[in-house]
Amino acid sequence: LSFDYMSFEMTTNSPWTISQNPLFTIAPTIDVSIYNVADIANRTTEFLATGSFTIGNGTITMVGGYPDFSLNGGLTDGTIQLSDLLALFGGELDLATSVTEFNYNYAPSQKYYEIDALLEPDKPLNIAGIFSIDNLSFNVKSNNSTNTVFLGGQITVLPNSAKIVMALSGIYATNKGWTFASKQTSGVVKIGDLLSYYIGNSS
Repeated sequence: LSFDYMSFEMTTNSPWTISQNPLFTIAPTIDVSIYNVADIANRTTEFLATGSFTIGNGTITMVGGYPDFSLNGGLTDGTIQLSDLLALFGGELDLATSVTEFNYNYAPSQKYYEIDALLEPDKPLNIAGIFSIDNLSFNVKSNNSTNTVFLGGQITVLPNSAKIVMALSGIYATNKGWTFASKQTSGVVKIGDLLSYYIGNSS
């Protein structure tokens, strides 16, 4: 009779803190799998942790394994509004749009996590009634509790004629608000056309 495999499940009411700023905690369930149980020299043990937390009305489910412990998560239920996501990091933006895709990656040994989110494609961000930022994405990188918040997208310059596409990125800093920068990715822009369209239309 060989005893090659066994497994069991552990739960706890004491939450794990996976982020202090903002505060994210999970009450994990741990699935333990042991292989080659009777063979001490070749016995291996694997751990699979699962748990969830909420952002706004959305549920983020996290899954992690050991060895090489890390946690990865995604939106599994409900809806996250961009305003709820930004509020966690002290930011705000006048745009009613929700998250369509959410990914959370956490490396405890490096004290690092990253959030990537895509937003509704048909909800552009309007800037001063002049520019419209399309294909919005949201990104947070946290290193040793220092958060950097990014907003990405694209602007179409001279949308009725030349249709020049420019990649845009915005960085949010606490107490300083948003700083936006853009880079032309295609085409040629005539200065006269820019002045006529944007300055002429604003007068």
